[in-house]
Order: sequence, then structure tokens, then C-alpha cells
Amino acid sequence: MRFTDEKLRLVFPTPEYEARAREFVDEFARCGSELNGTGGLAPFLEKNDYGGWLGKLAADLDLANVPEGRVPAITYFYVRERDGRVVGMVNVRLEDNKFIRNEAGHVGYCIRPTERRKHYASQLLADALEVCRRMRIERVVVTCDRVNVASAKTIESCGGVPEAEFWSETFRETVRRYVILPPVPAAEEPDGKESGEEDDPLLRAAVAYIAELFRGDSGGHDAEHSLRVLRSARRIAAGERDCDPTVVALAALLHDADDHKLFHTEQNANARAFLEREGLPEETVGRVCAAINAVSFSRNRGRRPETPEGRAVQDADRLDALGAIGIGRTFAYGGARGRSLEESVQHFYDKLLLLRGGLNTETARAMAAERHAFLEAFLEEWNRETGGGR
Repeated sequence: MRFTDEKLRLVFPTPEYEARAREFVDEFARCGSELNGTGGLAPFLEKNDYGGWLGKLAADLDLANVPEGRVPAITYFYVRERDGRVVGMVNVRLEDNKFIRNEAGHVGYCIRPTERRKHYASQLLADALEVCRRMRIERVVVTCDRVNVASAKTIESCGGVPEAEFWSETFRETVRRYVILPPVPAAEEPDGKESGEEDDPLLRAAVAYIAELFRGDSGGHDAEHSLRVLRSARRIAAGERDCDPTVVALAALLHDADDHKLFHTEQNANARAFLEREGLPEETVGRVCAAINAVSFSRNRGRRPETPEGRAVQDADRLDALGAIGIGRTFAYGGARGRSLEESVQHFYDKLLLLRGGLNTETARAMAAERHAFLEAFLEEWNRETGGGR
């Protein structure tokens, strides 16, 4: 959904944005305008603690430690590409509770006063709704002050349907509550892809290739693992710029085709053989192999993939090592390699608990929060039952 030809993007806050964040907040103060959707930025800047605010944003995504009565959330700057200016901010609440459903809503946002009347607010809300869609929030609540005509028009332009008006003791105003159902792109509508079926003959061939290549694998690196990585990589890539969907899909499906733990091949021999047999140009083969080579944890530790496709596939592979799936795969791999239970549990501390901190994308970090918390809960119970402890 496009409301402006201006190129704008959501950016997760980082240290280099401190000066621009201060300029953004100062403009609201000068204009006497209200800040919304900033994740509590202004109080931290008043204490000269931008770093503390960044820590707070990271904590907002830590599902296991979100304070009672609050929900995990992700905050973005809204940046204009041609000059790097922060024109807005948005805070997306990734779960809901009674207060979110009834009063606060899932999305809070603002556009700086000097950048209004350019359709930026509608575009920002549309992009925030895309985040909600990726996070599987199927019924998005957005609210505004009843007398705020501009906000009401923005919400309605994005498909908001008025649901109720009521007096809010929290906000001390009459609130109008809207419901928006984020559109589901055709590529994500039920069509059998969840079971590995693909419309593209090339991807169908890749699925068939990995099914044969990993036939009989009992160590957690089977074709089902690659298909889960494909689904996560597509979800991540949807939120990134300049991600080639074909390169992402092929790299996700083939990322274990030459895994050094499974095969004694060099220079992506298996992946290259498949791609060349399918007639792909060398440029595409090289890009797919570059993304594949960025995946390995042991061989890329501390290095950020250079390409957006590599970042998406690396994150997707690491997500499959977290949560219940990650636990199951760890013990499956350990059993296949003759490891004891204790040796498999050590793998949690050597690798799995480190994965969330090395993720490249905001989407993956949000997806990892609950899975990481599940690992921690499992280890707590494991140590309780075994009498161990860390």
C-alpha cells in the first residue's frame, strides 16, 4: 500500500542515530507537539542516556523478562532515504492484553511537525501494519483521540474500521478505537507451500533435490529443516531491502547441501552441481553460494553476512536452532553422533543461547524472543530435575 513516492523505511535504533533522535525530540518540544510511539525516548534523552534507551528497546523484545502487565514491543525510526532524516517513529506491540486491546492499541506512531501533510503518517502506519502481519497479529487495534481528525483519517486510509468510542481514564480523553485486518499477500495465502509445494519449477526441483540428498537423516539436518528455514527466510526477507526472493529461497533450501558436518565437499560442490544443472547463470549461482557460505555458525562467528540474502538465510537457520524445534534437533543430532545427554545440553551453552544476540534483522530478533525464552525455561527445568545448575 503506497501513499507517497518518497522512499521511507523502518530502521531499528542504533548508536549512530543519537544526534538525529535528539533533533527529532527537540522539534516536538519546540512545537509543543505530543510524542507517541517512541518507546519512551524523551525521558532517556533528558538524562543524557541514549544508550540506556537502546538497552530498554532490547529488553522490550526479551519475552522472558517483560514486566507483568506489559507486552513485548519493537520500536523503529522512520527514515527518509534521500537525506537520512528521521521523519517519524513507531512502536509496535507484538502481543496484546486487555489494555492493548481496549485502549492503547497495537501501534503507536508520530510524524515530526515539519514533515506532516505529506502522507507520511499513512505510509508509516501501512508499514507498521506489515510488521504486524509478519508477526501474525491478525486483528490490529489502533486508537486516537476522538477530536484528532488527522489521525482518524490516517487510520481509516489504512483500512481502519471504527469499533467504539469511550472515555479513557488513563489518557483523560475520549478515545476512538479502530480495528484493522492486515492484508495477506497472495504468496502467503494457503496454497500448499507449507508442505513444501512450490509454483516455481526451479524451487520444486530444489525441494526434490534436498529430499533425496537428506533421505534417512536423523540428526536434525533433514529436508524438513531446510523447508522451515525457507519459510522463516521468506518472512525475514519481506522486511528487508533489496532481497532477491529467488536467491533467498535457493540458499535456504540448499544451505546444508555442503555442510562440513555432513559432507566432504569443497566449494559448494553439491549446491553448484544442482544450480548449474538447472541452467542458472554463474552470477546467480555465485550469489546463492555466497548466501550459503554465510550461514555456518562455526565458520562465521562474529562476522555479519555481506548480502541481504545471506543475512536473511543466516537468521532463518539460527531461528531453527531455537525454541522447541531447536531442542529437538539438538538431541537428535547428539544421538546420531553418539553424544551423551550431558554433552548435548552443553551445546545449549556453547551455541544456542548465543544465537539471539547475533541475529542480523529486526524481524528475526522479534521472532527469536519467545524461542530463546523457551530454551531458558527448558534449561531451568533440566537443571532442577538433574540437580545441576549454571
